[in-house]
Amino acid sequence: MAVFAAPTVILLQIICARRAARKPEEVVKRYKEVLKTFKNVRTMSTAFNRHGVDRGTIASTASIAELAIADPVFYQEIKKNI
Repeated sequence: MAVFAAPTVILLQIICARRAARKPEEVVKRYKEVLKTFKNVRTMSTAFNRHGVDRGTIASTASIAELAIADPVFYQEIKKNI
């Protein structure tokens, strides 16, 4: 007897394949998406899994996203000066 994964799990793996965020904009987008998912699922680990991202990755890039959300003007100024 063959054992198959649940269709929703396979679909999530296809949609949320791991991909590196190479630009600050991608980091901010990923951070916002994970937070939005967290509001629905109520656990950070589930939100991370749904987006195919490691907890350590979010922790190490959170400062970029938090700065962009908290003070967008200063964030844009820093991006110009880099």
